[in-house]
Order: sequence, then structure tokens, then C-alpha cells
Amino acid sequence: MPKKRRLSKQARLEDLETYASLKAITYTSSNPEFSIESITASHAKMDASQTTEAQKFDEYESAKDISADDEQDFHDKLLGAKTQIKGLFGENSNEFQSLGMKKKEEYNLGRRTKTEPKP
Repeated sequence: MPKKRRLSKQARLEDLETYASLKAITYTSSNPEFSIESITASHAKMDASQTTEAQKFDEYESAKDISADDEQDFHDKLLGAKTQIKGLFGENSNEFQSLGMKKKEEYNLGRRTKTEPKP
């Protein structure tokens, strides 16, 4: 079943206005699918599903925030561990390098070279 597109906010507002106006009219439909009872049931179903969607979205946002906090806590602990390894073993140790860090001696320090003056 192909995914149906969501209605625009404007279309939803217009539908709600039309529904409110329709309830005020004494209306008998020859097609039971378009009777006021059927439309009221459809509105109730839509309202319930939108409420469920909002609740699930809030749960999702809450879980996303908790996950982000846990990721940051994990990251902070790894940074602390790297600092501990650097302090215990030094910046030129293999242990420090095994954490994905570059040894201090591997950095190429930029040194100026003497250039010959042009005659």
C-alpha cells in the first residue's frame, strides 16, 4: 500500500471548519459512508490517532534527549581516560598511540630554513 501524503495544515483547518458547519445542518445522506454519524466516527478516529502520534512523538523526543545525554557522558569519560593515559604513560608512549592519538615525537615542528640572499 503506497504511503499517503499528509494534508497541509490549511487543509486540515478547513476540514474542521466544514465539519463544524456540517454538524449544524440537518443532513441525511443517501450514501451511509457520508452520513453525519460516519463522519463523526471518522473525526473521532482521526483525533485519537493524532493524539497517539503526539504522545509517541513526545516519547521519541524524550528518548532522543536521554540518548544524547548518555552519548555525551560516554564521550566525556573517554576524554578523561585519554588524559589519564597521557598522564600515566606520557605523550610518546605506545599506550597513548593505541588510543588513536599521535605521539608527540611524530609531529613535524615547522622550522625556518635559512634562505640565501639573492644577489
